[in-house]
Amino acid sequence: MSATVDREAATWSANMAAIEASRLRELSVKPLVMQPRNFGLVKDDSHSPPLIINRVEASALACVSHCRKHGLTLGILRQIQTNFPFSSRVKQIMVSEPIRYPHKDNFLYVNVLLMTEQTDMPLLIPYLYQGSLDKRRKDVPHNDLKEWLIINSNGERARLSTHKFHKM
Repeated sequence: MSATVDREAATWSANMAAIEASRLRELSVKPLVMQPRNFGLVKDDSHSPPLIINRVEASALACVSHCRKHGLTLGILRQIQTNFPFSSRVKQIMVSEPIRYPHKDNFLYVNVLLMTEQTDMPLLIPYLYQGSLDKRRKDVPHNDLKEWLIINSNGERARLSTHKFHKM
């Protein structure tokens, strides 16, 4: 269950993330908005019921002037490739309420905030996934958004979990 981000979805997701970033800036939070190169769902059948893991390849980050000191290196087109050590730096995951993606049936969107030790500067990831708000549907996997696999530009994987949700 994986999908490469198409242009329409990438543009729509970027707009949604920009709206959330603006809202956070009004609260004196300065998010670094990441644009995932790819994302999808991984089904882990070793659990009963099977576990749905949200996978994000977080390789491109919109460039801002203070990125270098956060473990990031400059790339081309005003974007930077991130070697950010997600597994050691992320302290908490916050996920917004899912909303329906208007351009494709059975897809939902959330904003994902990765909180680091620098709490006023979280990483904001727009995340589009296949799912349903109706938990009774059997044709679409139920995703509780608690299990995450974040991969940086170097291919380093961070397996992260959230145990409860907070209002964003």
